[in-house]
Amino acid sequence: MKKLFLFIFGIILVSSFSGCTDNTDYVAKGDSYLSQGRYEMAILNYDIALDSIFYKINPNDEIYKNKGIALENLERYDESLSSYVRAYEIDPENIDTLCHVGNLLLKLERYNDALPYYEKALSIKPETEDALYGKARVLQFQENYAQANGYYDEVLILNENNTQALYNKGLTLQKIGKYSEANIYIERAKELTNAQN
Repeated sequence: MKKLFLFIFGIILVSSFSGCTDNTDYVAKGDSYLSQGRYEMAILNYDIALDSIFYKINPNDEIYKNKGIALENLERYDESLSSYVRAYEIDPENIDTLCHVGNLLLKLERYNDALPYYEKALSIKPETEDALYGKARVLQFQENYAQANGYYDEVLILNENNTQALYNKGLTLQKIGKYSEANIYIERAKELTNAQN
């Protein structure tokens, strides 16, 4: 009985020093640190929450996804990918998570691994700009320029001011020999970029 009392007292003491009264406080603090760009502190708070019995019994994909974002910003890519994949395992229909996994794999030049995540996101919601753009980039890196152009067109239907899609569409048009059309897209991307700065 004395051990139980000391255990409970210890938990109360730790909670009072941390300023957190329950696991959701750690998640909220992690989210706040993430939005401030304080990634190490975000990860620390997410880890405390994830180590709790509550989140071991009730896993939360958003915590793993946000931890992955913090890790990716610190260029800890393997850990970030593990966190994103865990979020995906919890909720394989979360489009945002699917795109985060795809985008990180794209960044790591693992194009064949990235493509299924974009395709799954598009099967759930075909007008997902991030997934369309990611798939276009994969196809561009795989030198499938005509197909990549089609996906850039779809991105630009959703957002005609997507400078990255405009620029990359121009590059892919150059690759298939449509230089004058390519220049139009590249110039439009430059104009928008200059207007934003």
